[in-house]
Amino acid sequence: MFHLALVTLLFLLLLVWERRRTEEDPQKRRRADRLLVAAALVYGVAFANHSLTVMLAPAVGLFVLAVAPFIIRQWRLVLACAAVLVATVVILFLELPIRAAMHAPVVYAHPDTWSGFLYVVLGQQFGGIPSTIGDDLGAKYALVMNMISSWLGPLGYVAALGLGTSLVRRPRYVLLGLVAAAMTCAFSAAYANSDLERYFLVPVFVAFTFVGLGLADALSLGMWLVGSAAERFAAPTSPPALSATAPPDAATVTPAAATAPPDAPGRGNADWSTRTLLLVEIVAAVALVAASAALVPARQHAQDADHLGGVSQTNQNADETWMRAMLAPPDQGGLPADAVIVSWWGSSNALWYGQKVEGLRPDVYVVDDRTRLDQNLGQVWDVIDSYLGTRPVFLERLYGGPDGMQVLSVMYELKDFTLTDGETVSQVISKKGTP
Repeated sequence: MFHLALVTLLFLLLLVWERRRTEEDPQKRRRADRLLVAAALVYGVAFANHSLTVMLAPAVGLFVLAVAPFIIRQWRLVLACAAVLVATVVILFLELPIRAAMHAPVVYAHPDTWSGFLYVVLGQQFGGIPSTIGDDLGAKYALVMNMISSWLGPLGYVAALGLGTSLVRRPRYVLLGLVAAAMTCAFSAAYANSDLERYFLVPVFVAFTFVGLGLADALSLGMWLVGSAAERFAAPTSPPALSATAPPDAATVTPAAATAPPDAPGRGNADWSTRTLLLVEIVAAVALVAASAALVPARQHAQDADHLGGVSQTNQNADETWMRAMLAPPDQGGLPADAVIVSWWGSSNALWYGQKVEGLRPDVYVVDDRTRLDQNLGQVWDVIDSYLGTRPVFLERLYGGPDGMQVLSVMYELKDFTLTDGETVSQVISKKGTP
């Protein structure tokens, strides 16, 4: 959600910059560029927070060029934005080598070395931008649209209306929003590392901006039609008759009458239309917020057969219970003393939390896949073989994969070790084929 908040702030700064950049007053136009520098700072924070921000770069660049086609001539402004962006990213990422140099309890990938630093910053552990990002675009488009339409529901039609009207009224925002959403969706649909629906938060956010714009444009059109009809069918009013010989008394002529053009009907209707439109927009906004708030009670339940829309994590402490059972003292049913757990990151994080934060069982050695790489321990079976016979060895691995439980069960004799919570963990007894 922090990433989405940063993207929202970035869009807001860019849109306010666009509006002020197109002001007639040259002073306001010059001051507007401070907002672009601020947007560069926010982009730097967002990039340091999550590398998915890279997918926004084409949209931001095209939007800036659409607003100011010759901005490259303002080299001071361009350099200022680049300097702020780079400085922000560097300052935030410096936390990695500094933390490693201070011997933090858990250090990932040796960021105190240049290769390790680049490994983390560039997201090389996740494979970078998928090579399949441009493949099967039709199938990916259908997948993404099905997901987003299921989240929007009937508001999807309003979003389509907002997109259509914005193509005419706000083409630069359409460029910013659609390119940002399209790039993010293409990456998310091609990235099969895990189920990452949260990567679609930015496209859904863009879709909801078009929902709001569609509602605003529909209400404006409706009020314009009402106002036009009122003017068309209003009874004509005739000015009072004047004497053909006597000029009008200047004392009876008001300043408004003196300055207003004689053919300015509907001024009162325009004021009424503006006030009514504002009131209707407020009511529509309140209705949208109220509809969202009405879902809160259903969301506050844990998901079950009676609450399919529940998302509450209250009392969802299965991971904590498992961690405490694994790291319980040996005389209370926990793992034997000096045990070694060959794990994967999903389980390692809970175990490390118990050890590093809560101080549980420091004698247990958790060997994660990252641990094997950083400490040059070799493959999973190399770790098992190095400790088998000297320390109790346990496996907490995924079932599939080249070094998962399915493969390891063929290589080793395993037995279930029962924990205090009733769960079991596989203990390695011996290597198959050995006495």
